[in-house]
Amino acid sequence: MLVGQSREILAMETFLVALGSSFLGGILSPLVLAWLQHRLIWRTQKTAEARKTVFDEAVNAIGMFEADAQKQPVTFRQETTDRMQKALALVEACFSPEAFNALTQYTKRDLSKGPSAELNRLRTTAIKTMATELGLNFSG
Repeated sequence: MLVGQSREILAMETFLVALGSSFLGGILSPLVLAWLQHRLIWRTQKTAEARKTVFDEAVNAIGMFEADAQKQPVTFRQETTDRMQKALALVEACFSPEAFNALTQYTKRDLSKGPSAELNRLRTTAIKTMATELGLNFSG
C-alpha cells in the first residue's frame, strides 16, 4: 500500500510541475514578452517616428524659407514665419543642441542680397546634422 501511495504522490507532483510549467510557458511568458516589446520596441519606434516628423517639418520650413528668400526685397509670408518658428521649437525639443544651433544659424543669415553659397552651406549643415541624429545617411 505504501508503494502505491508513493506512486500517486509522484504522479501528483509530476502533474503539478507540468501544470506550473504550462502556466509559466503558456500564460506568463507571452505577457512578459508583450510588456518588453512595448517598453523596448514600440516606444523606441514611436520616438523615432516623432523625430522623423519633426525633421520633415523642419525641411518643409526650410524650403518655404528659401522660396521666400528668392524674392527681392526679401519678405517672408506669415505661413513661412509660423512654420519656421514651429520647426525651431520642435528641433530644440527633439534634437541635440548642435542641430538646433545649426538651424538657428541658418535662419539668422543676412538675406538682404538673397540666397548665397553661405546660406546653402548652413542649410546643408542643419539638414545633415538632424539626419545624422536620425540615423539617415545623405552623404555620398
